[in-house]
Amino acid sequence: MYAKNVDIKMPAMNQPIGFDLTAGDWVQPFGKGTTSDFIFTMSQTLNGPRDFNVKLLLAFTNEGDGLQVAPQSSWQTQGGSRLKFPHNAPQVGYKGNWTTTLWHTLTSSNEGASNVMGYFIRVRTSKNALGEVQSADYGKINGDFCIMGAATLHPGISFTYYFNPTGTTNLEFDTTKNLLKNLQFLEQVQYP
Repeated sequence: MYAKNVDIKMPAMNQPIGFDLTAGDWVQPFGKGTTSDFIFTMSQTLNGPRDFNVKLLLAFTNEGDGLQVAPQSSWQTQGGSRLKFPHNAPQVGYKGNWTTTLWHTLTSSNEGASNVMGYFIRVRTSKNALGEVQSADYGKINGDFCIMGAATLHPGISFTYYFNPTGTTNLEFDTTKNLLKNLQFLEQVQYP
């Protein structure tokens, strides 16, 4: 599996930018990636350090790609295991886009901890003429997608992902066999 803690600035605002899960980076020309597994678009209204609104949209390349919230029950029934997700991703129920907004005014805000414990993801989906999934790659997001530096001129995104490129729904990750190499310490995923 590919796994990475991502804390990355948006290279441009108000335009869709692809993120490649096997490269762990933005797609070219903003990074070394070649496949847009995630497509992020961020917009921002910045009136001051305590008066801002940032919207993050996540879309996908292929019909059938998407994400779904991991149900709470899957986190609570692991019998004390360090694993927060089931061993396999579901094969149905993926939504093709996701959005969040982080805002703050002089009198109120929606800043705070997210209640989302994680997501299942499906990307690189191929369907037949009947619309049935023929192949896809699965993974998971541990926690939520977070907007970082919302009150700055260069906000970014933070998330932790696990990506299985084998075409199976298996979500098991051996921390000693990460397919992403030469990661900085804070980029390394330490938990299965």
